[in-house]
Amino acid sequence: MHTFMPSTPALPDPTTIHQIEPSTPNGNIGMVDAVAAWCHQHKLGDEESQCLQKLGFKVGDDLDELTDKMWKFAGALSLCRMWILRAYRLSKDVSVVLQSSAQDG
Repeated sequence: MHTFMPSTPALPDPTTIHQIEPSTPNGNIGMVDAVAAWCHQHKLGDEESQCLQKLGFKVGDDLDELTDKMWKFAGALSLCRMWILRAYRLSKDVSVVLQSSAQDG
Protein backbone atom coordinates (compact mmCIF):
# COMPACT_ATOMS: atom_id res chain seq x y z
CA MET A 1 0.00 0.00 0.00
CA HIS A 2 1.35 3.36 -1.04
CA THR A 3 0.51 6.51 0.78
CA PHE A 4 0.29 9.70 -1.21
CA MET A 5 2.45 12.46 0.20
CA PRO A 6 1.85 15.92 -1.21
CA SER A 7 5.07 17.36 -2.53
CA THR A 8 6.20 20.65 -1.19
CA PRO A 9 6.80 23.28 -3.83
CA ALA A 10 10.44 23.96 -4.52
CA LEU A 11 11.68 27.38 -3.62
CA PRO A 12 12.88 29.41 -6.60
CA ASP A 13 16.59 29.57 -7.18
CA PRO A 14 17.72 33.07 -6.09
CA THR A 15 19.60 33.51 -9.37
CA THR A 16 16.36 33.17 -11.36
CA ILE A 17 14.42 35.81 -9.46
CA HIS A 18 14.13 38.90 -11.63
CA GLN A 19 14.48 42.28 -10.06
CA ILE A 20 11.93 44.88 -10.96
CA GLU A 21 13.56 47.64 -12.93
CA PRO A 22 12.93 51.18 -11.75
CA SER A 23 10.34 52.92 -13.82
CA THR A 24 10.93 56.16 -15.61
CA PRO A 25 8.90 59.21 -14.57
CA ASN A 26 6.42 58.66 -17.39
CA GLY A 27 6.61 54.85 -17.30
CA ASN A 28 8.17 54.42 -20.75
CA ILE A 29 10.92 51.93 -19.95
CA GLY A 30 10.69 50.25 -23.36
CA MET A 31 10.98 53.57 -25.13
CA VAL A 32 13.96 54.63 -22.99
CA ASP A 33 15.70 51.30 -23.66
CA ALA A 34 15.09 51.65 -27.41
CA VAL A 35 16.46 55.21 -27.43
CA ALA A 36 19.51 54.16 -25.38
CA ALA A 37 20.10 51.22 -27.74
CA TRP A 38 19.75 53.49 -30.78
CA CYS A 39 22.22 55.96 -29.26
CA HIS A 40 24.67 53.17 -28.44
CA GLN A 41 24.36 51.77 -31.97
CA HIS A 42 25.18 55.21 -33.40
CA LYS A 43 27.99 55.89 -30.92
CA LEU A 44 26.13 58.65 -29.09
CA GLY A 45 26.62 59.16 -25.36
CA ASP A 46 24.41 59.61 -22.32
CA GLU A 47 24.01 63.34 -22.93
CA GLU A 48 22.54 62.74 -26.39
CA SER A 49 20.37 59.90 -25.10
CA GLN A 50 18.96 62.08 -22.30
CA CYS A 51 18.28 64.88 -24.76
CA LEU A 52 16.33 62.54 -27.05
CA GLN A 53 14.44 61.08 -24.11
CA LYS A 54 13.46 64.57 -22.95
CA LEU A 55 12.12 65.24 -26.45
CA GLY A 56 10.07 62.04 -26.22
CA PHE A 57 11.96 60.61 -29.21
CA LYS A 58 10.96 57.20 -30.48
CA VAL A 59 13.11 55.36 -33.00
CA GLY A 60 11.64 56.21 -36.39
CA ASP A 61 10.58 59.78 -35.49
CA ASP A 62 11.57 62.53 -37.93
CA LEU A 63 14.17 64.67 -36.15
CA ASP A 64 14.39 67.06 -39.11
CA GLU A 65 11.02 68.48 -38.06
CA LEU A 66 12.26 69.70 -34.66
CA THR A 67 12.47 73.45 -34.20
CA ASP A 68 15.29 75.35 -32.50
CA LYS A 69 12.93 75.94 -29.57
CA MET A 70 12.39 72.18 -29.16
CA TRP A 71 16.12 71.48 -29.21
CA LYS A 72 16.66 74.24 -26.64
CA PHE A 73 13.91 72.74 -24.43
CA ALA A 74 15.78 69.42 -24.52
CA GLY A 75 18.99 71.16 -23.48
CA ALA A 76 20.81 70.17 -26.64
CA LEU A 77 23.98 72.16 -27.11
CA SER A 78 25.00 72.87 -30.71
CA LEU A 79 27.49 70.00 -31.01
CA CYS A 80 25.15 67.58 -29.26
CA ARG A 81 22.43 68.48 -31.74
CA MET A 82 24.85 68.10 -34.64
CA TRP A 83 25.93 64.60 -33.51
CA ILE A 84 22.33 63.48 -33.01
CA LEU A 85 21.26 64.76 -36.44
CA ARG A 86 24.31 63.21 -38.11
CA ALA A 87 23.49 59.81 -36.55
CA TYR A 88 19.81 60.23 -37.47
CA ARG A 89 20.58 61.01 -41.12
CA LEU A 90 23.01 58.10 -41.37
CA SER A 91 20.37 55.76 -39.91
CA LYS A 92 17.83 57.07 -42.45
CA ASP A 93 20.27 56.46 -45.32
CA VAL A 94 20.93 52.90 -44.13
CA SER A 95 17.21 52.28 -43.73
CA VAL A 96 16.51 53.43 -47.31
CA VAL A 97 19.29 51.19 -48.68
CA LEU A 98 17.97 48.18 -46.72
CA GLN A 99 14.39 48.77 -47.90
CA SER A 100 15.57 49.08 -51.50
CA SER A 101 17.59 45.86 -51.24
CA ALA A 102 14.62 44.01 -49.76
CA GLN A 103 12.38 45.12 -52.61
CA ASP A 104 14.96 44.16 -55.25
CA GLY A 105 15.58 40.74 -53.74
